[in-house]
Amino acid sequence: MRRHSSFLDCGTDRFLALCFVVCLLAAPFVRPGAGTAATVCLDPGHGSLPGSCQPNPADPGAQGLNCVKESLVNLEVALKTKAVLECQGQISVFLTRTDETCVFLDDRPASAEEGGATQFVSIHHDAFDGDTPRTCDGETRGIDITIQGTETYYATTQNPLIVPESRRLAESIQPRLVAAYGYRDRMVKTANYVVLRLASMPAALGEASFISDPAEEILLDPFSFHVDEFTHRQHIEAEAQGYHYGVRDYLNLPICFPTVSAVAEFSGRWDGSAVVLTLRLNARPLDATRLMIIRGGTPVLPGRKLFDLDLEEPANWNLALRDTLSLRRGSVATYRLVAVLSPGRERPVTSIAIEIPPTAAILQQNRPNPFNPSTTIEFSLPSESAATLRVYDVSGRNVITLYDSPKAHPGRHLATWDGRNEAGTAVASGVYFYHLTLDRSTLTKRMVLLR
Repeated sequence: MRRHSSFLDCGTDRFLALCFVVCLLAAPFVRPGAGTAATVCLDPGHGSLPGSCQPNPADPGAQGLNCVKESLVNLEVALKTKAVLECQGQISVFLTRTDETCVFLDDRPASAEEGGATQFVSIHHDAFDGDTPRTCDGETRGIDITIQGTETYYATTQNPLIVPESRRLAESIQPRLVAAYGYRDRMVKTANYVVLRLASMPAALGEASFISDPAEEILLDPFSFHVDEFTHRQHIEAEAQGYHYGVRDYLNLPICFPTVSAVAEFSGRWDGSAVVLTLRLNARPLDATRLMIIRGGTPVLPGRKLFDLDLEEPANWNLALRDTLSLRRGSVATYRLVAVLSPGRERPVTSIAIEIPPTAAILQQNRPNPFNPSTTIEFSLPSESAATLRVYDVSGRNVITLYDSPKAHPGRHLATWDGRNEAGTAVASGVYFYHLTLDRSTLTKRMVLLR
């Protein structure tokens, strides 16, 4: 007679083993608590680069009457969402694509898993079939231009342990997207989409709006003649903030407002005739009304204001500025990025120092002089050159080589001498000479060591 027994009849060891396996499977999908770090994979749907989807044709996604490609809009929203999600460093973000290259559907959740993503969010804009013809890229099809709304999806065909968390993620994102645009709430829905079904982590797919709606398509089009660039940016940023808020709600993390410090990239370089300053904003900062670039001065002393950017007005936030005003060769120019929080309230964001090479080599007097126990020697080069800096005593004997390079870069160089020779022995008090030997010249100055 065959004996049928319950699992527990076999003892507690097997029961505990089962519990351990269940905990291992469920652990990655438990909703993180406040302050927990997360890695989010953003998936900009589709991709329209010709030839990148072989053997399939390019995939621009949905298109409206003006043929705006959904794939381009999805990518723009994803890049903005990444910038705001990474605010304060609590969440790391990567994308399944960063250009118009097509990525196959099953490769998208696979790349999320390979990147260690804890959540997967696919970004889309919908279109509805109808009776209004539109022709894009030689293809004519009918669309319904009257449908509006926002909807978010999750898949019930995922691992059963993941489905509740995917639903929770979709339910966190949907109301935030609805609030971002104010369109009709078409609710959270289920769908057996490949990118959701194959995801090994909580996954949701957002359709923030219908690109087949002509009014919405105009706002999503970065090249539209009907709205200015600022209005388009605000529209894209509103959607990005919707995803940002939804993901943070799911993770139980506080909302992070993009600050100037978080979104601004400020750099500069000398191009041979001017200092070229570059300012890039990855998103519109919410803590400032204006940004100023100031040369010289300090946080308490005024400098020369070179640029004033009104963040409330339409603008290109990728700026390149050439400064040629009264720049002294062989000097260091300092530039400050200052945020105006409100009239009369300013806050320094960051500063950069740009070396301006001299027209000829310069060897500065050492500082301090006389010195004990050490001194600093500064020299500047107008162009790349072999350079050697040596110290000699009054008898002409080489005491020590402080600097020796076959290809010294143009600009400022510093060397320190601690009053010792090559053997590390302290030398006597007295007068010493330091020689800078270059490709075509030699410069010499005198210094005094007092012990």
